[in-house]
Amino acid sequence: MNRAQEHSLAWDLVESARPYLSPDLRTWLCAYIGAGDLDIAIQTTLSCLAAHRAELPQALVADLRDWLGGYEGSVGEDVLNGLIAQLTVSVETARGGFGDDKGRRRLTTVRALTPLTRRGASIVCH
Repeated sequence: MNRAQEHSLAWDLVESARPYLSPDLRTWLCAYIGAGDLDIAIQTTLSCLAAHRAELPQALVADLRDWLGGYEGSVGEDVLNGLIAQLTVSVETARGGFGDDKGRRRLTTVRALTPLTRRGASIVCH
């Protein structure tokens, strides 16, 4: 994933997490993205989405998995995989809407999660 795609992913995640973010955290996340600190922004937003077992479009989860490729073999890979596994994946229809409940599948995690460390803002989800 190139840097422009990573920026796009960060903004898409923050927008998807809007219902779960406090105004202060959303402001910090926008500042992190604007400053180019994309890893912190994506990891923090992902933590919030996972805590709410949020539903994300299949294409966005696929982008997250591509981004996760940059962590392959790192200490954080298992934690990030666990967070992604807590999301509900929506299957989009050809019209851009979401399919019925039969089209949804649930990702599962097989490892216990450990908290991510943060610089700056703490996670405050609604």
